[in-house]
Amino acid sequence: MTGAEVAAWWAQASVSISDVIAVGALLVAAWSAWRTATYAKVQDKLNKALLAEQEERAVVSKRARISLGFDGVRGLGIHKLVFLNDGQASARKVRLAESSDGYILKKKYADKLLPYPILRPGAKFEISATIAEEEHTKLFMFKVQWEDDYSLNNEETFHLAR
Repeated sequence: MTGAEVAAWWAQASVSISDVIAVGALLVAAWSAWRTATYAKVQDKLNKALLAEQEERAVVSKRARISLGFDGVRGLGIHKLVFLNDGQASARKVRLAESSDGYILKKKYADKLLPYPILRPGAKFEISATIAEEEHTKLFMFKVQWEDDYSLNNEETFHLAR
C-alpha cells in the first residue's frame, strides 16, 4: 500500500483522530491494569517474606543461646567448665541437668554457682573442675537447662572432649 492509498482509505473511513487516541488510551489502561495486578502479587510475596523475617528477628531477640566449653591447663588436670551466652537475651536459672561420669565438678563452687541466676548476653561464668588423667581422651556429655524470655524450658546437650 502506498501513501496515497492509505490516505484514500483513511478519508473513506469514519475514524477520526480522537477515535485513535481513545483506542490508544484503552490499550494503555489495559496494560496498566495488568501490570498493577502483576506487581500486587509480587508485593504480597515480599510483604509475607518481610513479616516472616521480622517474626524471626523478634523470636531471636527473646532467646538466650548457651554454649559450653573447657578452659584450663591440660597437664595439671585443672579445668574450668565455661558457660557462655551467645544469644541476644538474658538466660535465667542456668543449670546442669546431668553430666557424664569421669568429670568431677568441685562441689563447693558448683553448689554456690548453680543454678546461675542471670547470664546476660555476651557474658560467661566458669566452674572449677577436675578431670582424672585417664579421662583426658574421653568425650564428656553435659545437658544444660535454662530459661529465657522465649521459653521456660530450654535444654541443650553438649559433647565435649578435653
